[in-house]
Amino acid sequence: MITQTARALFRITLIDFFMSARTAVAEHVISHDLKLRCLQLNRSKVIKHENVEFLFSIYSKKLIMDRIGLIDGYDEKTVRESLDLLLRDRKNEFRELAESLKIPRTTDDWEVIILKFCLDFEDCFRIWTDVEEPNSVKNNKCMTIMREISRGKKNLSEVIHLQNIAQTLYTEFHQIYKRVS
Repeated sequence: MITQTARALFRITLIDFFMSARTAVAEHVISHDLKLRCLQLNRSKVIKHENVEFLFSIYSKKLIMDRIGLIDGYDEKTVRESLDLLLRDRKNEFRELAESLKIPRTTDDWEVIILKFCLDFEDCFRIWTDVEEPNSVKNNKCMTIMREISRGKKNLSEVIHLQNIAQTLYTEFHQIYKRVS
């Protein structure tokens, strides 16, 4: 059995992961860090060697599955089902956004990252069109999204094209989500 100390250390690791895993590149580093922490627990005799790989696989799968939980205000199961349906028709748009945002498609659940980005873009669009009142946090978030979209683009047409893709994806996601739920 896992001791209380090991559980506490894993909770800290999970909190660290969610606080710092904001990019796909950071995810790989943190996943490696999680494995190292498991091994450190093994060396300090907190957990047995045969449990290290098992615990790592459980926690890493939970972290990936919990990424969909970062999409606030939606049921996780329905989001997963809606996303799968959306990917059938819009896989190319997801790939184009991932390539533009430099999110490797080898990352687990990269589609969820793109969907979250599109939903964040929707919030920004609502602020820009005065549907929602801005605040300093939302303003910074919108500026960051615009910088991410426009990074490496040569003209405004390329930026608008990516904005249109994001708008199409979040609009269709909402339609599918309503139909599924």
